[in-house]
Amino acid sequence: MSLLKRENIKNLMIRGGVGPSRRVEAMYWFFEYGRWLKSHPSDKVRVFENRDQIAGYARNELLGDAPIDYLEFGVFQGDSMKRWLSLQQDPRSRFFGFDTFVGLPEDWWHFSGGTLKKGFFDLNGKTPEIDDPRVRFIKGIFQETLRGFLREFTPENRLVIHLDADLYTATLFVLTSLDRFFSPGTLLLFDEFSSSAHEFKAFVEYTQSFMKKYELRAVTTPPFYSQAIIEIVE
Repeated sequence: MSLLKRENIKNLMIRGGVGPSRRVEAMYWFFEYGRWLKSHPSDKVRVFENRDQIAGYARNELLGDAPIDYLEFGVFQGDSMKRWLSLQQDPRSRFFGFDTFVGLPEDWWHFSGGTLKKGFFDLNGKTPEIDDPRVRFIKGIFQETLRGFLREFTPENRLVIHLDADLYTATLFVLTSLDRFFSPGTLLLFDEFSSSAHEFKAFVEYTQSFMKKYELRAVTTPPFYSQAIIEIVE
């Protein structure tokens, strides 16, 4: 195709207001995800069947008994928070849960599962009932709450960041906002990593832009690896 024809096509698309295709973008990131997986051979990564197993591995093999600062983004009913409270008993550990508690702030469209509409996961603003003094919930959209929290936050223990925001925008905002606190040994736990146009895309763009070095430590449910544990190494 000649340069003139390509320019004419671009002009027609711009003038016609043709928008990008979510499906095309999702396909692109789906193939990028497959390419990324091939660059992390399964014989070097621990594979588990479910969330309980992979969390137990993180605690027993990567963290041990030492206290942690656990920040969870996307709490919903608190299942993951409760799991980690049980796994990490040290009273010096701190647990921070970020969520709107009124559902997704925007539609979550992904290639394999269709669309979950804005407001899905709505708990009418109610936080989980967790009776543990180590826990603090921060209610609201991350883009409105995280900056203020970080102005007062100083890590006291090894960081464990649980990313279950589902959305690309939210995940990318969290990663870039927390970057200055990341050090070798920080663990990133992704809950919907196989949602390739969202959590995976955000992770790739963050690590490329900030030139982060990392190792994939563990995954669940091959071949799609819904959950993943990634350790920052530099």
